[in-house]
Amino acid sequence: MTPDAPSACNKSIKIGSLNVCGLINRLKIPEFVELINRYDVFVCSECKIDNLDVINVNGYSFLSQPGKQQYLRKSGGVGFFIKNSINNLIEILPTDSDYIFWVKIHSTNTSNDLVIGATYIPPESSRFFNEEEFDLFENEIIHMSSQYNNLLIAGDLNCHTGSLSDFSQIDNFLFNQMNLDNDAISYFNQSQHLLDNGLSLERNTPDNKINQTGKKPYKHL
Repeated sequence: MTPDAPSACNKSIKIGSLNVCGLINRLKIPEFVELINRYDVFVCSECKIDNLDVINVNGYSFLSQPGKQQYLRKSGGVGFFIKNSINNLIEILPTDSDYIFWVKIHSTNTSNDLVIGATYIPPESSRFFNEEEFDLFENEIIHMSSQYNNLLIAGDLNCHTGSLSDFSQIDNFLFNQMNLDNDAISYFNQSQHLLDNGLSLERNTPDNKINQTGKKPYKHL
């Protein structure tokens, strides 16, 4: 759905996300339906549905993007459960990527519009994973982040990062050579803001595995 003149939202919206590993079977579990009902927007990844499947949850509309690649059995795919009370705020944004599905929630102030990307990246061992598709996915995120102030990525990226840092260290020598002013240095040195507010930069996760997908951002540092 793409509303011509959506009524903008001026209240908070509650958003949830889960890898459902097969949406149709998951919907047979009452506790899962109860979980959806706690949220205004609920993101599902690895839905394993196609365009012929009918998904119904009372009080919600379902928007989906099944996997585009040919398959022998259903695999991957993402979708949104949208509470009917905010249906008129939702706009589907175009995508060329098989790994992400975008919707925009309109706000009373367009600068506060929220864009959500429902994401599922197949494991590296899957035949549905390929480098070109990942690069397309990454480029779409870069494009969207340049267009909108509020961007949320929700889903399952199958990226194992272990204890790798999720930021790049500032090269003080390079900064000195560029003769940047304090405002410019503060803009680039975002990690310092975390330290100034007493927040640790060390990643603490029970998953200590690292895979190539998890290391991909380091190619650009």
